[in-house]
Amino acid sequence: MYIYVVVRSDLTVAQQAVQATHAAIKASRSFLPESAIENSPNLVIVNIGSEKELLSLGEELVKLGIRFCLFQEEDLGKENTALATELISGATRRVFRKYKLLYHKLKLE
Repeated sequence: MYIYVVVRSDLTVAQQAVQATHAAIKASRSFLPESAIENSPNLVIVNIGSEKELLSLGEELVKLGIRFCLFQEEDLGKENTALATELISGATRRVFRKYKLLYHKLKLE
C-alpha cells in the first residue's frame, strides 16, 4: 500500500519538504487505519509544476475515485501547495507515473 504526496516544484526546497509533510500528516489523520501504526505504508513523494497543475490533478483523482487531502499554506496566501492520497495500490498507482520523484541535489560542505 502506498500514500502518494504531490508537492509543487515551484516552491523552494525547504518549502517543498514542509508542505509535503503537512499534506502527509493531514492524509494520515484522515485515511490511515489504526493498523497502519504497526504496518506503515510506503510513502512516495512526487513533484508537480504549479498550483494550477496540482488542482488539475485533484480533479483527475476525483474522477478516478481516489480520495486525497489538499493542503493550503496560510503563510503563502492560502495557496494550495501539496496533496496526499489515501492508501492506494496496484493499477490505481498509474496516475502518478508521469510525475518525477522528489529529488534535489544537495551540496555537502
